[in-house]
Amino acid sequence: MKDLPVHDHRHACDATRIETAARRKIARPRGWIGIAAALALGCGPAGAQTAGEDALRMLTGSTGGPAVGVGAEAPRFGGPRPALAGPVDPASYRLGPGDVLSLEYGGKALDTKIFVVDAEGRVRIPNLGLVEVGGSTLADARADILKRLRPYVPGASLDLRLLQPRTFKVYVLGEVKSAGMQEVAGSARVLEAIEAAGGTNPNASRRNIRVLRRDGRVEIADVERFERTGDWEANPYLEDGDRVIVPVAIQRFGVFGAVARPNFYELREGDSLATALRIAGGLLLEARLDSVLIVRFRGAHQLDTLTTSLEQGAGAEAVALRADDRVFIRSQPEWRPIRQVTITGEVMSPGTYVIEEGRSRVSDLVRWAGGFTPQGAARNVRLERHTSGVENDVEFERLGRLTRDEMTNSEYQTFRGKLAVRQSAYLIDFSTGTPMPPESDVPLRNGDHVDVPRLELAVRVDGSVRSPGLVTFQGRRTAAEYIKMAGGPTRRGDVRDARLTHSGSTNTVFARDASRIEPGDFIWVPEKRDTSFWTLFRDAVIVTGQVATIILAINQLSK
Repeated sequence: MKDLPVHDHRHACDATRIETAARRKIARPRGWIGIAAALALGCGPAGAQTAGEDALRMLTGSTGGPAVGVGAEAPRFGGPRPALAGPVDPASYRLGPGDVLSLEYGGKALDTKIFVVDAEGRVRIPNLGLVEVGGSTLADARADILKRLRPYVPGASLDLRLLQPRTFKVYVLGEVKSAGMQEVAGSARVLEAIEAAGGTNPNASRRNIRVLRRDGRVEIADVERFERTGDWEANPYLEDGDRVIVPVAIQRFGVFGAVARPNFYELREGDSLATALRIAGGLLLEARLDSVLIVRFRGAHQLDTLTTSLEQGAGAEAVALRADDRVFIRSQPEWRPIRQVTITGEVMSPGTYVIEEGRSRVSDLVRWAGGFTPQGAARNVRLERHTSGVENDVEFERLGRLTRDEMTNSEYQTFRGKLAVRQSAYLIDFSTGTPMPPESDVPLRNGDHVDVPRLELAVRVDGSVRSPGLVTFQGRRTAAEYIKMAGGPTRRGDVRDARLTHSGSTNTVFARDASRIEPGDFIWVPEKRDTSFWTLFRDAVIVTGQVATIILAINQLSK
């Protein structure tokens, strides 16, 4: 019997030794009885799958080395191999050198034979001789071999299985991290080879990857479409000796608006509007199907606007995309609006609540939150509302850099007005159980935030006092009395000019004008202004001169 070509002499010697050992074992009747017993016990799915391997171990008298077909290279089961992505598909998996096949006989002719596809893509099958399987799918090879074998083993059940896919070399070139040769499993696809090469560079194409076959065929892989849609056609199988060329991405298009992933994407020849929408994750529920806009360049600068409809599935496949197209999917106005506000602080159930804008009010929100806790400062409920359109006010920024003396009266009033517009917090008094005054119970807007502070049982006194800090709140006391409780003013403290800021507010008034002091209020005692003799003398001279001028004017008029 003529030996088949073997690339590795060590593996050929191993195969010869295994064949010799197998023949010696076969010559012993007890060995065949043992094999039959082992296969008979291998009932059930797991036993059926491993029967060939168990018989193989008994034939060789070892625990790991399989027997092989005549003239074939011994398979290497022990070394590290690329992991399989899942079960191979017999209809698409193409056999090649190194694949390990198991031919199993059932019924009266109980037997299992292991074959390795040789370097020329052939296996030696009993009664059939050398059979060409390289390049055939597993399903086609199985059907052909079993059909040709059945006349030789009438009444027996036959099966041809792939025990172990081969590994082979492919070349991954172009815009990848580690260009060069990569080893992949027999069922590998293009994306696996690219990942084995470290992945693509930032400027790499992922939709126009060329796969050059050894027979001259060229396939285009679109791994981005595969990653986003799971389309297997976009991620083809690899074959022995393939060259995977990853070019630079050149052309692109954009999809924006009511789609799952609005962005720019690489353009591939033949892309349609339907392809673009699939890659962008599909349309959102609020997408308008009646007026999809496509903005397209005509020449270097001019733009054209195209309108198409996607209603009733029309038009998407027929609209071809071009380089630099922009697709805009508009949303239906006011699509399922969710308006919500939050309430925090001293309420029974703080959190987020849905409102009906224009109808729900602050008092409604407090009621939904279960009312105030015993520690809640109901007098100082704070409503915070974002004011839009005031972020980039150049005039306000200019006035903010001036001092009061540098402003005219008109500029100062304008500055105070703009500052008031920027106020984002408002106090609402719930001390009587309802908002006071009733007009402060304003309708809520989306994004409003209501905070109920904790009741403060102290008044803060600071500035030019002897013991600045917190003093115990006592009802019906005046600002002067609270200043006295803080040790009284210092030598330079000016009690007459003391200021009061109510809790939760930014407005400051003279303490002497305050009708009441509330818990949490802040009293500030400023220092007296510095005066000097020369300042007083200058003021006296100016006043005296003005009086003298007036007297002279009166005398002149009376003559």
